[in-house]
Amino acid sequence: MMHLFLLTFILLAVSLPLGICGQTLSIQLNVPDDVIVNVASKSGWGYRIEQSSDWEDWAGASDHLTESKSFILSPQSGQKLFYRLVLWELPEDPLKIVVIGDSTTADFSHYGGSVGGWGEGLGSYFSPDVRIGIFALPGQSSKTYLESEWQINNLLNVSPEFVFIQFGMIDELSGQAEKRTSIEEYESHLAEIVSLVRQFG
Repeated sequence: MMHLFLLTFILLAVSLPLGICGQTLSIQLNVPDDVIVNVASKSGWGYRIEQSSDWEDWAGASDHLTESKSFILSPQSGQKLFYRLVLWELPEDPLKIVVIGDSTTADFSHYGGSVGGWGEGLGSYFSPDVRIGIFALPGQSSKTYLESEWQINNLLNVSPEFVFIQFGMIDELSGQAEKRTSIEEYESHLAEIVSLVRQFG
């Protein structure tokens, strides 16, 4: 079952904690024009923030999410926008997709940036019964990924059904010698990562 809650403000924000199917929502106006939306999510529920300028055509202002998160919404000065929180009950056994790689696929909303990789928009292409984890990090090469025990443990713990892999830019172009790889090393690293993924069965 899907639920809607409309954040009916036009560059007007209030601090307003609300209980919606166990979710807690607060809205605050930041200086100068940013709007901060905090969503504390209840286990077993997913959500997405959407925006519209006319109450008819709605577009995603966030990915499909299940964890508690803070959002900074930054409309242009004088722009009238409406926001809504869309909620749904999660299936007991959702399909899991994980993305690993460098900045070209990272979710920059976690870094407070105004640009992002393709992973940032991936959630808008899937239905709510799919969970997406963006484990990509800016400045990461195939070499540094394999040297990062906590990142490999993240992947193994989630055991996703699908893994999207994109490395190469940092392997070739990094100004840090410890991140660069030769073509032969790069091929070997990709083979090792694929082997890790295949361990999921």
